[in-house]
Amino acid sequence: MRAKLIKPTYPYVSWGTAFFDMDNDGWLDLFIANGHVYPQVDTIPGGTPYREPMLLFRNHHDGVRGREGSHVKQCSAELGNIVQGVFTPVLAKHSKSFSLIDCISVGVDRMQRNFEPMRKQVEMWQRSELTDVTVKVVIYEAFVEGRLEAPKHLARTVHDLYFEPEYEEFRPRTIWSLSNAFTSAFKKLDPIPQFKATAKLGEFLEARFSQSF
Repeated sequence: MRAKLIKPTYPYVSWGTAFFDMDNDGWLDLFIANGHVYPQVDTIPGGTPYREPMLLFRNHHDGVRGREGSHVKQCSAELGNIVQGVFTPVLAKHSKSFSLIDCISVGVDRMQRNFEPMRKQVEMWQRSELTDVTVKVVIYEAFVEGRLEAPKHLARTVHDLYFEPEYEEFRPRTIWSLSNAFTSAFKKLDPIPQFKATAKLGEFLEARFSQSF
């Protein structure tokens, strides 16, 4: 909170973070790799894009990092142009062989290896049809029984987003559409409550429908 990182990082889906001394000033800077999970988000007007920019936060050792000015450097999505024009580290003896490009490439490769199980889960949810009664029971369990850490008044929002979706992609009565209804409703919350609710959603749905798979 003190470093003011919530606002500039909130719009993105972040997968990897690393602290390293970018400019060899003795203070650790922060690098964050971003990228959405689902390529389908590019079909939603005004939504978060599938390809998201990487972020680099330079440590000015004053306890605060703002979004404007030199405090925050937003990197190019292309690895070859990371922090173009601002990333000019002075290579000291202990780091003269350090390659940020190589380190990021390894990190991205490791993250992509974990995408396959997630992709299969999404495809399974897109094929798993639900009855209207089942959906209403799930919403009841989530909010009235308190299975999710979310305000009860969002139950109506989830219900409306599922049964009257804004986008054609989510008209099929599936687990995938129900998951989208939940996450869309959670966007009405402040960042921290939204994060908590969204973090529990996948576990809740997986446990609820595991016997169906």
